Amino acid sequence: HQTNEIVASAGCGALAALAVNKEYVKRMGYSGACEAIVFSLKKHYSNERLVERACRAMGRLALDPGNSSWLGPAGACEALMYAQKQHLNNQFIAAASFGAMGNLATNEYNRNRLVQQGCCKAVIEAMKR
Repeated sequence: HQTNEIVASAGCGALAALAVNKEYVKRMGYSGACEAIVFSLKKHYSNERLVERACRAMGRLALDPGNSSWLGPAGACEALMYAQKQHLNNQFIAAASFGAMGNLATNEYNRNRLVQQGCCKAVIEAMKR
């Protein structure tokens, strides 16, 4: 159901809500949650509710070093930056995406990808709005 926007949004919301326990977060990562969230974000970037939910779920999963190392190669950094740029005036997406970026940045690979994608400039510009 990843191609179904309603199901993908609900799934991202559920993963964000469930990602409150370190053991659950690890299990979700091993089960493919990281890749599913990135896929949903890339596929449905125009849906504001889904984008916010995906960013929150990604941010929580990225707190685990293993998940963070999977999210980067899955395209999380690029997907976050693209989605954030599509919703510049949405403060909730800005907060969720910047939180996820901060958590992803604890991994050196992700940090480099985010900088290359213009993360620093995007955060500063949003703070000035």
